[in-house]
Amino acid sequence: MSYRQEMDAVGRHVSAVLGRDERLVGRDLDAAVVGFNATTALLRTVHHDLIGPRGFRIRKELQEAERRPAHLLARMLDELPRLDQPAPTDVQANPVTGVAARHWQEAARSATLAEHSWITADPRTRPTGPAARGELTQVASLTEALAVAGADLSTDLRNAGRHGEAGRLRQATTTGLRVAAAAARWDAMRDAGPPADVQPVASHRVLALRRPSHLPAGLHRLAVLLDTAGHISPQHVQLIARATASAALASSQVLRAAGQGRVAAALAEHAERLADVAAGRLAASIIPPDPRPLAQAQEVHRVLARSGSPSASLTPSEAVAVAQAVPLVSRALVTAADRQIAERQWLAATGQLDAGQPRWLPAHGVVPVLSARLEAVASDADRLPAVRKRRAVPQPHATRGKQHAPASASPAPVRTITAPRPSTPSRAGRARR
Repeated sequence: MSYRQEMDAVGRHVSAVLGRDERLVGRDLDAAVVGFNATTALLRTVHHDLIGPRGFRIRKELQEAERRPAHLLARMLDELPRLDQPAPTDVQANPVTGVAARHWQEAARSATLAEHSWITADPRTRPTGPAARGELTQVASLTEALAVAGADLSTDLRNAGRHGEAGRLRQATTTGLRVAAAAARWDAMRDAGPPADVQPVASHRVLALRRPSHLPAGLHRLAVLLDTAGHISPQHVQLIARATASAALASSQVLRAAGQGRVAAALAEHAERLADVAAGRLAASIIPPDPRPLAQAQEVHRVLARSGSPSASLTPSEAVAVAQAVPLVSRALVTAADRQIAERQWLAATGQLDAGQPRWLPAHGVVPVLSARLEAVASDADRLPAVRKRRAVPQPHATRGKQHAPASASPAPVRTITAPRPSTPSRAGRARR
């Protein structure tokens, strides 16, 4: 089934367990725990992607329910505990006896499939505007139901002797989660449209770029890979920023020669912002990164380096397509970095020394200097002027000696390549390198 169908199924199954006077023990309790964890993970992921990671940085106060209810809900979803559980595949394979346990079992299955469909979907098909508000309404409504179900589940955990988990779950589900979810639901209902479905991307593999005409496709794929990356290191973020800056600068030079000075100047300035991100070592990570975004950025860098002068390798129509793709990559890059910082996956230098080496600790909310530079890139990407293809764009003078195919001609096919698997570096070597 599609994401929309699985998401609706989660809502039906979670609602079905409310008010049932059944005691969950043994395998039935395991099924409920797996279902609760899977539903929580789904809601966090979708809500996070709809409002952005900055929601996790606010204070958890009741006043925020009035001012920024969606952001308060993000914070409270993040604080829901992940309960200890057996392997979900074992739980799905084992039979359960109670009606509530069967609903939890189905909720876990649908939530897992819905989250996978959402994560692997083409980011360009994710809801925006009224459709996004409709999706937020559904997430908030499901959170209200999950808060009630979680409070009931805490009683079963306590009866099973899991007192620590029971206390944490009851604390998280009975101290404002329903209030925050209700406030977010009412706020999102204003101008909300029907929730839309998302579509899968054609491929998550790296595109091999053979010529400059492949640059737009390569940049679009880079944005998709950034959006779907499991983990991305700060070093990879900086290298990707450098490759994107090179593409922006190349497009700027061609567009300036083609008479689009305003767009060219904005792209050149945006390239400088991206270059600032690439400067210096400001953060670190000991988690092996997803290699695909960097591999795609290296393809972008390679095709630009092989081509020599941009004005001799890019046509104006190709430069326009690159200019349209650069903001997509910049926004995806900033979102990916914010996601890692919000989840405390990056280390930041503290300024203290440990055995003569800089001391690195998990970043809390922001990484000094780097976060400000990323924020500047995001703001600049939103302000870039629109660039559109013209019916007749003059050819830059520097293209003498090189014959270009007409803009309407189909480019040579782009093949896919497989990115290398990440290696697992040592913890100490990764943190100090």
